Amino acid sequence: MLQQMLRATRLDRRFYTELIFDDYATGNAVMIVAAVYAVIALALGLSGIINLIDVLLIVLGGVIGWMAIGGALWLVSVKLLNAEARFQTVVRLVGFAHTPLIIVAVAFPLPSPVSTAVAIVALVWFFAAVTVAAQVLFDFDRRRAASAALMAVAAWWILQLVGIGPSLPLVLSRF
Repeated sequence: MLQQMLRATRLDRRFYTELIFDDYATGNAVMIVAAVYAVIALALGLSGIINLIDVLLIVLGGVIGWMAIGGALWLVSVKLLNAEARFQTVVRLVGFAHTPLIIVAVAFPLPSPVSTAVAIVALVWFFAAVTVAAQVLFDFDRRRAASAALMAVAAWWILQLVGIGPSLPLVLSRF
């Protein structure tokens, strides 16, 4: 699974293509999303910023956010952009695209401007991974894939701002 995470982080298009046909990788996607948010939450917990309830909220919010992004990407691509894909496949690839967010955990002990920069790099890298997943899944060109990814991530952000899946605002409020 670590090898898969590294390939996902490298934005390996061939790896994302292989994931389309690997139904068993859905379980790994679940574990990756939970692990990424658990590492982020534990980094916050070790720095004394949050308590155990917040750790659980971050992990649960991360899983909810993963499903929200996957669902939004599927809706935008299938219903608005007339592409075709199974929901399960979209969610699987978006799960692996979460891997770059693990570097947010490194940002907490760093000085404020540096930690903010690391968090921004992680979010941009995550967006790039979702874009690659959309390119591979729906056979989109880069612009169309980036548009679909942007709409999916924006939907995730909006849901979190209204209180559904509180992990990202909770994490970013610590910077």
